[in-house]
Amino acid sequence: MVFGLKHIPILANANWKQLAIDTVWIWSVSALGGFIIGFAFSRVGVSESSYRALVAISDTNIFLLFLTTLVICLIKKRSASHVFLLVWAVWLTSLINVITQDTISLMNWAEGLLLLFPVMFLAKLIAYVFWKIWNYFNIQNT
Repeated sequence: MVFGLKHIPILANANWKQLAIDTVWIWSVSALGGFIIGFAFSRVGVSESSYRALVAISDTNIFLLFLTTLVICLIKKRSASHVFLLVWAVWLTSLINVITQDTISLMNWAEGLLLLFPVMFLAKLIAYVFWKIWNYFNIQNT
């Protein structure tokens, strides 16, 4: 018996194309947010290596990750299993940051998974509650 993706239900039923698109969306919004924050710091004269700058960059990334996941879940009504796989996809693709940036260690990257799960699933939960309320009141598009 050969073991493959069809033996793991969450992987067998995954929409890999949509997962890749959503991962690219999250990366794009994160890069755009980093560009805007970096540009703002350069205009004000703040060093990007200062503690305040690093906190601002990380908080902005967390906020944009939350908002992007929320929008993805609201627009297409993504399932929890899709968000679960999206967390793993974003986390695994972020390994490139460890390779290209000397400020991020392998341990920081591993700890990032502990941040991705609650932030992205909170966004999914809010989208889920929104759609339940929407359906309860039977709100129609006009």
